[in-house]
Amino acid sequence: MKILIISPSYNSNKSEHDFFNELQQVHAYKDNKVMGSHYLLELNQDFDMHTVKQLEQLFNTWQIDPSPLTTLAELASADSA
Repeated sequence: MKILIISPSYNSNKSEHDFFNELQQVHAYKDNKVMGSHYLLELNQDFDMHTVKQLEQLFNTWQIDPSPLTTLAELASADSA
């Protein structure tokens, strides 16, 4: 599963390295590709609602638009039903 997200703003307290470290800790994380001002986040097929919750928290911390998670949450819910 791949989702396109807007890259967060970085500053002296929050670096790109910090963001990638946190992102790699997300359950089902597979890969991340830079696409200009966006990232293409790839997840393993075993993503679930735990993955969605982790990403929601990460997006909140880094002030990233959470709208790409809507479809991901729907798919995770459907898989668990």
